[in-house]
Order: sequence, then C-alpha cells, then structure tokens
Amino acid sequence: MKKIAALTTALAVSITMLSTISASAKSVKVPKAKIAKLQSAKPGNLTMKIKKIKKVSGYKVKVSQNKKFKKSKTYKIKKNQKTVKGLKQGKKYFVKVRAYKKIKIKRKSKTVYGKWSKVKSMKIKVEENNNSEKPNDNTPVTYLSLIHISE
Repeated sequence: MKKIAALTTALAVSITMLSTISASAKSVKVPKAKIAKLQSAKPGNLTMKIKKIKKVSGYKVKVSQNKKFKKSKTYKIKKNQKTVKGLKQGKKYFVKVRAYKKIKIKRKSKTVYGKWSKVKSMKIKVEENNNSEKPNDNTPVTYLSLIHISE
C-alpha cells in the first residue's frame, strides 16, 4: 500500500512539473502555408484562399507588383481567405503567404512564423466599358448637313 501511495505522489509531482514547463519558440513548429486559389473576379480586386492549417493563430499575406516584394503591402488575417481591393487594373501582382502561431513564454506573448509559401501571380481584371462612343458596324449612321443659302 505504501508503494502505491509513493508512486501516485511521484506521478502527481512529475505531472505538475511538466505543466509548469513553458514552450520555447524553437520547439514550436509552424507548417508552411500554401495558396489554394488566386483570382481576380472583379476589376481592381484580388481574392485569395489559403489551404487551412490546424492549430495556427492566423496568416500573414504579402502582395506586391514586384516579384522580389519591394514596396509590398502586408496583411495579417485570422481566416484562410482575403480580398484585397483598390489594386491597379491590368497590372500583374505577386502574392505569398505564411502561417503564424502565438505562444506564451514566461507570461509574455511571442509570435512564431512558418516559412513563406511559393510565390503566385495574377493579372488584375480590367473593367469593360460597355458605353463606348464609337458606333457599331450594325448601327445605321445618318448624316445631316445644313446649307445656308444667303440671298
């Protein structure tokens, strides 16, 4: 009976010791994110869907006109999709994404990032002008000339 009591107390002590050990930033591995879908459905907009990763806090998305991401715009999102509005129509944009996870180390919050995804690109849709000034070939054109005859 004493052996059982000693084992249970030893087990209880080891469990409490394990729970007090905090995770280090190096021990937490965040998987590499992947862009599932990239499209420009509306003029000036870019919609992206990211393959969902379990147990991550969110995603960091970079959008740029330059393949090396100079002068890029960064977005932190919680969900696995994002629509970027106000982009230049007809221009090519490059996108990459990475997942992040927030952990607590010694009562301080720290963000651990995964690797960047492969870069994907998309040309932004251009708005079509249906109200053109030029007449179609099928539209009859009438010319009216006024002649002023002076007496």
